Amino acid sequence: MAETRSRYADRIASLAADARAARDRFDPESLRDGGGDEPESGDGGSPHAGIELAGTEVSDPAAAALVAARDGLGPVVGVYVEARTADEPVRFSQRELDRLNAATSDWLAVYARCRGVAATRT
Repeated sequence: MAETRSRYADRIASLAADARAARDRFDPESLRDGGGDEPESGDGGSPHAGIELAGTEVSDPAAAALVAARDGLGPVVGVYVEARTADEPVRFSQRELDRLNAATSDWLAVYARCRGVAATRT
């Protein structure tokens, strides 16, 4: 018997994929040494533009931690709260719950990395 998907299934899948991608590619060390691999600009601006995280350009680990929490983890928590406080509370499938858990873990791992703490994948 197939599990019933909630109306949030696609949003949850997208949030989980974004979180996994951020965890897999984000390296705060590239910020600690002054930025990414971009060459110095000739326009008198900053030599390093920073890197993109959760749709926001960040240029230092503290800013990246804030973005990971606010723009990464925030929407994951938001979709859960929205569903659970709806007039008719939503029942998530096990797959949706697993994806919400994975997205939460992935964004917390990115946040931890920004703060200099290694987080293992579970």
